[in-house]
Amino acid sequence: MNAKQLLSEYADACELIKETEKDIKKLESEKRIVVYDKVKGSMREFPYTEQNFSISGRPDKTVVEKKIDSEYVVLEERKRKAEEIKQQVQVIINRATPRMQRIIRYKYLEGLTWRQISSKLHNTTEESVRKEFERFLKKI
Repeated sequence: MNAKQLLSEYADACELIKETEKDIKKLESEKRIVVYDKVKGSMREFPYTEQNFSISGRPDKTVVEKKIDSEYVVLEERKRKAEEIKQQVQVIINRATPRMQRIIRYKYLEGLTWRQISSKLHNTTEESVRKEFERFLKKI
């Protein structure tokens, strides 16, 4: 993947990491699910008085845990790939000048147009900002 593609994936990778972490927490909470139920019974001996009992327990581990474990593996892989993209982009950004870091932030994190970026940088045209960015990409 080239630098421009990595930069365009950065914001989505950051969001994907957050969303995947939420999904992992949800799965972990499903592992701890306890099922509750009520049953009726009576005494073994006369007068055979009926009583209500509350019972609790965990669902069959073999079915639930296997499903959760397989989903967990998929989510961890997704998170790992997104973190790799994020790390590669951070290396690219750290190599840039502060001005270029601002341009990257405006373009790929905030999604601004070249015209909007040029107005934020003051005294530049959209074409000069775009060309400056393209020269930066060629140097990488």
